[in-house]
Amino acid sequence: MSNEVRLSIYRGTQGAPSTPLDAKVEVGSWSTLLDALISLRDSGAANFAFDYACETNNSCKLCYVRVNGIPAYACTFLLEHGGRYQIDPIDRERPHQDLFLHRKGVW
Repeated sequence: MSNEVRLSIYRGTQGAPSTPLDAKVEVGSWSTLLDALISLRDSGAANFAFDYACETNNSCKLCYVRVNGIPAYACTFLLEHGGRYQIDPIDRERPHQDLFLHRKGVW
């Protein structure tokens, strides 16, 4: 089985049509969605906006997204090798850019 996953990531801003970013990402055992998003961004393969602060244990609550339509924290969502995932902002009505949302009163 391949160690890569396929991601289709929501790209867009509020009030504008979205264009998905389709990408393949190599992942290791116990890789999270946040690991894959960071790897994809850091590799220079894609430029997209997402938010996180704690990197693990969902203590900051900033990486809340929808994975295949189900709410999840990117920092704790484990990826399965060979998996395909649709990644959307938790609230498509409020995206500032891509997966990054306008947040009021987070803290």
